[in-house]
Amino acid sequence: MATAKVGCGDCGAALSGDDRFCPQCGTRVEEHIDAARSGSGRCGACGNEVAANANFCESCGAALKGSSGPRKQASKKNAKTERERDKKSLSFEPWQVLTGGIVLLLVAFFAYTELTREQPISRPPAQANPSLPDAAMMQEIDQLQRAVDANPKDDASLIRLANMLHDAAMHNPMLLTRAINTYSRYLALKPTDPNARVDMGICYFEMGRIDSANTASLFSRAIQEMETALKVNPAHQPAAFNLGIVNLNAGNMQESSKWFKKAMEIDASSTLGKKAKEMLEQHSFQGSPN
Repeated sequence: MATAKVGCGDCGAALSGDDRFCPQCGTRVEEHIDAARSGSGRCGACGNEVAANANFCESCGAALKGSSGPRKQASKKNAKTERERDKKSLSFEPWQVLTGGIVLLLVAFFAYTELTREQPISRPPAQANPSLPDAAMMQEIDQLQRAVDANPKDDASLIRLANMLHDAAMHNPMLLTRAINTYSRYLALKPTDPNARVDMGICYFEMGRIDSANTASLFSRAIQEMETALKVNPAHQPAAFNLGIVNLNAGNMQESSKWFKKAMEIDASSTLGKKAKEMLEQHSFQGSPN
């Protein structure tokens, strides 16, 4: 029977079935010949049995002696292909880079805008959601209302009712109209009472601060009532001081300065006199005291 032809595992020289050593390099070759005869051999790396014509071990992938190099070259080629594929997958077109940069800039801009945006100052309208006055106050208001309805000339009950309605309007501005009407009924009986007239003027002023559509006319009515009080009593300091306040809010700076000075002239040492001086200094009126 013919002996299978094998090559030396070290140098690749052809071996015959009778060779025990490679005639070219002297390497012992019995294992190669036995493998050729049996049609199989063992991997030098892991010891797994391999076919005689196998170039690589099926178990560990090691190259077998005498194997040719196409598998290794193919492996190198595959590795190179993988690297090129990875490199290509990580590369970006110029338009992609530009678009990504623009997106990042926009995100950064909006984030900066949100962080630095100045929050608006909260200035809720006066009693936009009014709370009711306490029950005891409303009970007394109801009692006084019944009293003046029963006796329209009861000036003491009228002025007390007007003042209580004015106080309750701090909780519910809807009561300002009732307060003004009650002050009017009282002043019809006592027209020379400057306190009641100034208080009614303050009610008009407070309504003007709420009713923006009629602010100018309501401020004008407030000024009219307070000036009337000063005509009745030129030394009425609350009338002078409140005229300064209303004119200041109306934008009448010269008139406001005049009335604050008037309040100081009446009594500079009083609480209102000192407050009038502070207002003059705070708003830097022309000719205000230093």
